[in-house]
Amino acid sequence: MFQGRPRRPYPPPHMHHRRIHPRQQPKRLNILSQFYDAEGKLDIEKMTKTAEDIKQIYSQISPIFSKLVKK
Repeated sequence: MFQGRPRRPYPPPHMHHRRIHPRQQPKRLNILSQFYDAEGKLDIEKMTKTAEDIKQIYSQISPIFSKLVKK
């Protein structure tokens, strides 16, 4: 813009907003970790209830999918 005048260096776009974090390991989803109780033991009742819920949902949804597949 002004000839002969030195320009101030600008940081690359969005670089000044970034924070540098140490590389974090992605958390792995472990299905069994959802079934531990407060004492750290596996909660068999919760596992059984969840399995029953999945079975009930499947029994409600499977006729719908079978009708769609037959069409």
